[in-house]
Amino acid sequence: MSRGGDPGAERGQRPRYRVAAIVFAVGVAATALLLWTALLAERPVLVDFPLETAVLGVRLQVAESHLWLEEHITGDPDVEISEVRDRLGEASRLLEAMLSGGPGFDRRGEVRPLEDPELRARVEDLRRALGELIALSERRYQERAGVGSGLDVEYDALFDRILEGIETLDASLHRRIQSAQRHSRALVFTLLGAWVALITIAVFELRRREKRQLEAEAALQRSEALLGQSRKLEALGRLAGGIAHDINNYLAAIATSSELALLKGVEDPALPARLQKILDTAFRASALLRRVLTFSRRQPVAVEVVRLNDLIRGLLPVFEGLPGSLVTLETRFEAGLWPMVADPAQLEQVLLNLLVNAREASRAGAVVSVRTENVELDADAAAEL
Repeated sequence: MSRGGDPGAERGQRPRYRVAAIVFAVGVAATALLLWTALLAERPVLVDFPLETAVLGVRLQVAESHLWLEEHITGDPDVEISEVRDRLGEASRLLEAMLSGGPGFDRRGEVRPLEDPELRARVEDLRRALGELIALSERRYQERAGVGSGLDVEYDALFDRILEGIETLDASLHRRIQSAQRHSRALVFTLLGAWVALITIAVFELRRREKRQLEAEAALQRSEALLGQSRKLEALGRLAGGIAHDINNYLAAIATSSELALLKGVEDPALPARLQKILDTAFRASALLRRVLTFSRRQPVAVEVVRLNDLIRGLLPVFEGLPGSLVTLETRFEAGLWPMVADPAQLEQVLLNLLVNAREASRAGAVVSVRTENVELDADAAAEL
């Protein structure tokens, strides 16, 4: 048993491994692109929404603290100063979350620290102003400064300045969010386009590889068929060689007997011509058998200088003697025909086959013309042949 694996089987498995690797790589890349796309699509929820609600929360807490402080100072028994302090403290915490990160408004979501220097500067200004508002609120509470007092006027002016700062921050933040969302959408569409292109390329690559594999398998099948055919021809050649060898022995006996009869000199004047015809036919049959032996690789090719006109003249009686020759043979030989180098036996067989094919393709009484002439060909014309 052979230790080595089947190379054909290994070649057949390699494309499958490559296809599996391509499918795996495309799957990983597509998954990564989809996850990235999903993260970009969720950015407004994860990042922008907590920031916007934090700004709204600051505005709400400051506005409610202003309302409850006014109610408390005017004598509403249901309002405690702790409510004012809690709301201002929550507003301060939300501003701090915008700078350093932390829970969002009502503890929903996580506020991520702002990275834009302009927005951070606005938040810092608001935080300082809110600190002043907290201190001023405590003074009004301690001094019971009512509506119209100097502290009340100062308090309202600071309150309005804080609301204006919140509006400016909200507008700047909204513009930044819109710009980020446009960028995210463009990136999402780009990623989706890349994902579609990747899948399309992968599909075409898989189809191309599958087509190449099918073509390779078809070529392998053709090669196997040709190999089988060549083996059949090899076996046929061996068989033909054996048969030709035996027949050649019989022809040798016939030729020897005919030569002996010619040497004895029989009185019948027509007999020598007939015996010579038997000898010529035996020699040509022997030449034919030599070609069969050449086909079976048991006879070497004998290349020599051949005069084509003489070879054709010697071949014409054989053609005319074939059964079914109902055509007229016309010959025209060039006197100064150049000699050629070839195996005369094989060349004779080629010419005989051409004549037989011409006869079979012609009607009875037709004329088959055989003509020789010298022709010079340039390189291009010779290449076309």
